[in-house]
Amino acid sequence: MNKKIIIMLSVVMLLASPMAAYAYDTNDPAKVDVVYVANVDTSFSVAGGSIMTFNATKHCLNVPGDCSGGNPRNAKLVEPDNQNASNDDEYLTITNGATISQDFSAALNATVTGIQTKLGGTSDHTSAKNIGTIPTVILNNIAGGHSGRIFGWANFSAAPVGSTSDRLH
Repeated sequence: MNKKIIIMLSVVMLLASPMAAYAYDTNDPAKVDVVYVANVDTSFSVAGGSIMTFNATKHCLNVPGDCSGGNPRNAKLVEPDNQNASNDDEYLTITNGATISQDFSAALNATVTGIQTKLGGTSDHTSAKNIGTIPTVILNNIAGGHSGRIFGWANFSAAPVGSTSDRLH
């Protein structure tokens, strides 16, 4: 009889143990954070000038036809110093050091009244994109280990007199 009771209690305990592990409270369900990780190398490097200077006065002296009445405040297609689009010399080169293809975007911290900044991946200003405070893709699908070139232009329209600065990121 004692053997039957011990065996019966053992069976009841075995059956009851897994039941507790599967209990679920609909009013207070268990919560678990899920983290997804996909390790990929997204490194890149930038070579070129560290300051993109659009010198409208210098531009008007070199290309007077791009300046309304010779006035630097109304200069068009001003290239940054260290760039010469007519010779296909870019301002920046971005090298994708990653193992995957990447897009590269640019944005300004703030826009400057009277100055429109344009960036593109070729020396043709007509394909360049206007850059504002919202990131804009400049280079698409640059494969790992490859580089892309960035050209820049600024159009001035009754721009403020003097030097004005902003940050491109």
